[in-house]
Amino acid sequence: MRKSLLFNNFTEEEYDVMMHSPYFSADSFSPGAIIADEGDVLNKFWYVDSGLVHAARMYRDGSLDLVQLYSPGDYPGLDIVFTKTKKMPLRLAVAKDAKLVVCDAGIFFTAAIDAALREKFTMNALRLLANESVRKQVKIDVLYKRSLRARICVFLSHMRDRYESDDFEVNMNREQLSQYLGVNRSSLSNEISKMREEGLIKCRKGQFTILDPTFGENRWEDT
Repeated sequence: MRKSLLFNNFTEEEYDVMMHSPYFSADSFSPGAIIADEGDVLNKFWYVDSGLVHAARMYRDGSLDLVQLYSPGDYPGLDIVFTKTKKMPLRLAVAKDAKLVVCDAGIFFTAAIDAALREKFTMNALRLLANESVRKQVKIDVLYKRSLRARICVFLSHMRDRYESDDFEVNMNREQLSQYLGVNRSSLSNEISKMREEGLIKCRKGQFTILDPTFGENRWEDT
């Protein structure tokens, strides 16, 4: 967690002071573990040290809408603890064996932590929340597209920009990716196969490589 943006510009001494406070603890979770459910009032958030956590909306028929995936370095629940009601609108569940740091939201308000450290910590948290709003906009951009090809292009172009590389790993299996894009799994597999055959991308499991230098530029519009 030392390299987390929450501790940007912290000295080693300042970091140790924060981490030895009672507001942080570590725990391990197995796939399927629910760390927060819809309607829960959150007084904590999490740092994903390893593994994968997904945020999904559950329906009575057992289906789900995968809204967001949290990879190592992400902070599920951080945005919720700053809302008025603190109510979780989605279910947070572990998708891959995960080590999480549990962060008590009281750290933002307690007088037990030096005011200057709390201010620095809070400013870093606000920057992370700004980044999170950008990620949510990507989801909106994906769902705004009608065609499957356009949704894939929007998502993969975002991943390329995020990792600043044509080679990147999508930390989702095919089922999770289809849920995130809001499409049928078999249709997604077929479209990805077509894109490979057209020389646009390479992919093996969760590893993608964008081959076309103009990828996305002329494929954003729905057809």
